[in-house]
Amino acid sequence: MSAKPKLPVWLFNSARRAATFTAACRRKAGATAGTAVRYFADSSTAPRVHLRVEGQRAELDAPCARLQFSGEWGQVPGRAGRFYGGAVLAATPLPASLTAVPSGNGVAVELLDGDDHTLQATMVLVPVAMPQAVSCQ
Repeated sequence: MSAKPKLPVWLFNSARRAATFTAACRRKAGATAGTAVRYFADSSTAPRVHLRVEGQRAELDAPCARLQFSGEWGQVPGRAGRFYGGAVLAATPLPASLTAVPSGNGVAVELLDGDDHTLQATMVLVPVAMPQAVSCQ
């Protein structure tokens, strides 16, 4: 039985800037798997998209796009790690994955379907203290 892959170190402290993806993904000796709860949004003042990361799980909610994702961190041989799970797009469930790479003091995410086609284009999310109400106007 193989060990479960650990989340990238940069998710442990979202406010710390990562120099490169390679450096950000290095595992520190004694690091625990997963992370404490972290929230990200596409805007700190008028968000339309929220991302919640806790432990090995990520949940993306984009109500204006009628899109949700929930998944667990994993890695397929020969590919970078990502969150694998399922999405609901306009009430239709489908397999999906969420890529996440550091960007400034936040994270750039892209949501892909089971065939690696884009469901939600890459967007940069910034750390926020907690989710805020979303207005789709």
